[in-house]
Amino acid sequence: PAAPTPVSVILAAAPPVHRAGPVEKTLSDALTFLDTHGWARFTLIHHEGARCSIGALRAAAGARNDAYRKAGSLLLAEARRRHGKQWKAIPAWNDSHSGPEVRGVWEAAIQRAHHLNI
Repeated sequence: PAAPTPVSVILAAAPPVHRAGPVEKTLSDALTFLDTHGWARFTLIHHEGARCSIGALRAAAGARNDAYRKAGSLLLAEARRRHGKQWKAIPAWNDSHSGPEVRGVWEAAIQRAHHLNI
């Protein structure tokens, strides 16, 4: 019997796996926290477990570390970009906007962190 003919196999390279940087991870984890536990206004932590944007950032970061500070700065920058430069801090912005408006800023901040690879 004849020897089997070798088969050429072309393996496609797997697409690169994205590894979120610490800022993107903190923002993503905080948004997941808000989705899971709820979003709050006018309080850091609602008695039922919902949190405001700063409360969610703190829960996600676990400490006021570099990723927490950079994530907060990026979130505030996105809030200012979408809602005006008058916002001096995340709590005032958070309390002055609707849930969908706040979520849109979170999503934009996550995308920006992804784009910046931070």
